[in-house]
Amino acid sequence: MVGGALRIIMKCIQCDTDNNLKDRTANQGRCKNCDRPFVFDPKAGSRFTDGFFNNALKAISAENTLYFTPKQFFMP
Repeated sequence: MVGGALRIIMKCIQCDTDNNLKDRTANQGRCKNCDRPFVFDPKAGSRFTDGFFNNALKAISAENTLYFTPKQFFMP
């Protein structure tokens, strides 16, 4: 923590680069290294990060042996 504020550094799931809020803001929500957009950002109101979501998918997909369609992730 710096000055009482928690610094959230997010790791890009594409290139593994650390991106702080200043980096993400300067790059319109994209990775400073590979330009991949971040989908989830706790500073923008998301409850988790891209890395958390990616790890959850890996866990429930049995290490990429099960696959999901976009329709399965959305409830009407």
